[in-house]
Amino acid sequence: MKKIIFGAAAIALLFSSCDTSTKDSTSMNLYKVYNHIFSKTTGEITTSQNIYSVELNWTQGTVAISTKDLKIDNKDNSFTTTPGVIGEVKTYNTSEGVAQTMKFERLTGNFNDDSSMPLQNFRAKWSSALNVPTYSELQNSGVQAKMNPLILSYEIGNEYMVRTFQVDCFYKGSTNTSFVAMDGQSGTYQNTNMLYRVILDVDKKKGDVQIFKAKFAEQQPEISLIAVKGLDLTFNSEGYVLKGENIVPGVVENGKETPNDKYIFNQIEFVASGPELTQGFFSFKVADRFTGRFVGDYMMTETKK
Repeated sequence: MKKIIFGAAAIALLFSSCDTSTKDSTSMNLYKVYNHIFSKTTGEITTSQNIYSVELNWTQGTVAISTKDLKIDNKDNSFTTTPGVIGEVKTYNTSEGVAQTMKFERLTGNFNDDSSMPLQNFRAKWSSALNVPTYSELQNSGVQAKMNPLILSYEIGNEYMVRTFQVDCFYKGSTNTSFVAMDGQSGTYQNTNMLYRVILDVDKKKGDVQIFKAKFAEQQPEISLIAVKGLDLTFNSEGYVLKGENIVPGVVENGKETPNDKYIFNQIEFVASGPELTQGFFSFKVADRFTGRFVGDYMMTETKK
């Protein structure tokens, strides 16, 4: 079974309704997402889940985004942007085909139809270019993937900064590890094959991390999957943090996950940040021997040549 990668020509087929009765070709989709909401006046951070509607006019090359249930201060709020344009489209090569990221630009509007609360610095993307493991690796993880292709970031007047965030995503980048070998000699190792999955339970303020193709030193055998569970989740003005100490992970060997204190995580911390909360930073210490740092993104970064 293959992963599904959506190309630009097929994007319209994803949408839940399509109007073919008029001259213009139009389509619409609804996305249920989580929002990170930062009050610029009080410094308070809240999270909420709502539905965004994305309406595209493929003939005119325009897009409008709306919502009726953005929860702030315990009440539902709404907006509808004026039609923006379908902007830059980036194409990415993958082992399963071609993936793409489409930008939506020049989106404006008012919050709750209040001209004193304009939508500002509105950034929007639809992307199928999200990092994922192979199908067999995903099956090995025991948890179905629930990624969202809509990525938004915008300000509401001078009051709020709103950014959508993923509750299940895969980060790819570079891991640099320093370690002490069994003979007492120190060393370093760089690994770009490891894939970090972050799964959030926003209501419980907890999160899990799965590390695919884990390897912390050249001489160490590669581990198909390490699962670090029950990390504490906190939100700040920059994004969110997962943190834990002295956690015995589950290690998947021969298709079965079992606790293994040989790889105890003395410390692990993950930070999600960036203008669109797509960037991730890991730091960890394993078995009092391996100290690692990772920098990466859950979106693909290498475009098609």
